[in-house]
Amino acid sequence: MPRPAVVRYGGFAGSLALAVAAWLGGATNPWQPTITPGTIFAGDNGVLLPVAWLAGTGLLIAAWVAGVHTEKTARWAYVTAALWLLPLLAFLPLGSYDAYSYACQGWQQSAGLDPYAGGVDLVGCPWADAVAPTWRDAPAPYGPLFLMLAGIAAKTGSLTLTLAGLRVIALLGVALIAVALPVLCRRGGVPLGRAAWLVLACPLVPIHLISGAHNDALMIGLMASGLALAIRANPTFIRANPTATPASSAATPANPTVTSANPAAPANPTAASVASPAVGDGKSATVPASSAAEGAAGFVTDSPAVAAAPANSPAVAAKPTAAPANSPADAANTEAGVANAGTGVRMKGKSANLAGWGAGLLLGLAIAVKATALVVVPFALLLMIERYPQSRGALTGPVDNPRVLSARRRNFGPRPWWWGLGMAGHGREGAQAGQTSDEGRSGRAAWVGQAVRVLGGVLVGLAAASLVSGRGFGWVTALSGSGKSVQWTSPPTAVGMAIDLVGPDAVPVTRILGIVALAVVLIRLWWNAARGANWQAGGRNPLLYAGYALAATVLLAPVFHPWYALWPLAILAATLHRHLNWLVVPCAVASALCLPDGYNLALAVKTQGAVAMTVFLVWIVVHEAKNRIAGRRRADHPAGRLSGPDA
Repeated sequence: MPRPAVVRYGGFAGSLALAVAAWLGGATNPWQPTITPGTIFAGDNGVLLPVAWLAGTGLLIAAWVAGVHTEKTARWAYVTAALWLLPLLAFLPLGSYDAYSYACQGWQQSAGLDPYAGGVDLVGCPWADAVAPTWRDAPAPYGPLFLMLAGIAAKTGSLTLTLAGLRVIALLGVALIAVALPVLCRRGGVPLGRAAWLVLACPLVPIHLISGAHNDALMIGLMASGLALAIRANPTFIRANPTATPASSAATPANPTVTSANPAAPANPTAASVASPAVGDGKSATVPASSAAEGAAGFVTDSPAVAAAPANSPAVAAKPTAAPANSPADAANTEAGVANAGTGVRMKGKSANLAGWGAGLLLGLAIAVKATALVVVPFALLLMIERYPQSRGALTGPVDNPRVLSARRRNFGPRPWWWGLGMAGHGREGAQAGQTSDEGRSGRAAWVGQAVRVLGGVLVGLAAASLVSGRGFGWVTALSGSGKSVQWTSPPTAVGMAIDLVGPDAVPVTRILGIVALAVVLIRLWWNAARGANWQAGGRNPLLYAGYALAATVLLAPVFHPWYALWPLAILAATLHRHLNWLVVPCAVASALCLPDGYNLALAVKTQGAVAMTVFLVWIVVHEAKNRIAGRRRADHPAGRLSGPDA
């Protein structure tokens, strides 16, 4: 296992080398595409520039991949990621000329012109020579919020200061991601250190979000923050309260019906304390039993004793061996779990209502940066109205053990998909608790109210940004301009390019088919997430399915750029428990696709890449069809559910 210091400073050396590459050959004004594979091999760019780019990219990717397998705290991951950003802040943009397009669109906005009326060739810009020719006649494909922020940056009248302002906006977006990650990780049951490393230290962040100043940083930051607030606004979600000390932890007597698999373990798991390293400082600390109960309920911290304990481990909980399923002792243990879980902090009343409005507002502002954020809004609704385990009794065993369920849950059996929508669960549990029908209806009204607040916040955010910018909703019609780039890195475009080799122009047709397929996939993902909101053991997590939806958007969109891989990464890193190679490998490859001044290496193999991508897609379709026909699906893989245990 690599040492943390080697990982940290190896990546920092790579960032320094990339800063040298940006200084020698970053995106310049005016536009000069001088670095290509041909010029590098011909020696036209000298020796230092290509060596700095190769060494910097290689070191940064290698350090990031090695860090995935390194023991780390959240603080260490945050500090290391910030360290890797610093060298690139003061030099030319790396990886693309998009920052100059942003600058011109901001100048047009600040000058009272309409960036949606046309490109810089038509509307004008003093820095038009720095914009890539592909985009000079294209209107701005971004939302009004970003145009307003870019306009503020462009009021300086200096291109250098405008680029600096755009980087500040990108840094703000990355900071929002960092702030949102703890809540997302708690909901997804993933250690914060691992998720922070996967997202914030990913080479795509320093190369494209910070150096390239892409507005995707702000969109992802607002989107992640909106999802985090949606989780917090759910009345049944309990966040950590490490200062609370439950009474049961000090006074509950040992339960003679419960024995521990470890003779040295305490007899009563609710009175136990778990030794774990404190987040950030690497020192040992004592976590109250309430934290262990929360970890068992699926909200896991960086603590190896809680997060990494195997199923049925005594470090997580003791196994009941003598008490029958519905015995009084079992019910007492369940109630003790509820008491311990209840020591956290739960949003109620006005705070929850404001959080619901805030979640919708942030998501609306994210859409007002890039329309891609619209994809996660339906899943945010599910996060608002699903019921967390604490509301029906905390789990008394590891989250990975499907046999450990509360007594109430076993009485009623599997719950239907609409349980998460509050149409039946409140009535059943309310009846058992002596709740009146009026109280049940009040609970259902609360869920509906929260959903209305989220949707209302989205509409308010969009409307406010559109009206304040003075552009209305004309930006919606300009979204089609982003499809001018034709590259095989987009699967639908690759299929069209392969067909073009033997027939007529098929790219427009395959792109439309890709959009149709995306709509079908998004609906199916939402439906599966809604049906899985009953929290059956290993139940489907709407946050995880939001990540899948973003991944589908990246794969089926007409255009793919390397930094698009960060859209799903910010969510999946906080929810996926296994199969991390599906996150690491694509992002590592995407990080090396662009040369310092923006030349995409995919352009050097357009024909070969289109054919290879098409063959790969055909193989996937045939392979999946054969598996379905032959019935070779795992016993724990129900139909309609994504592959892997994280689905």
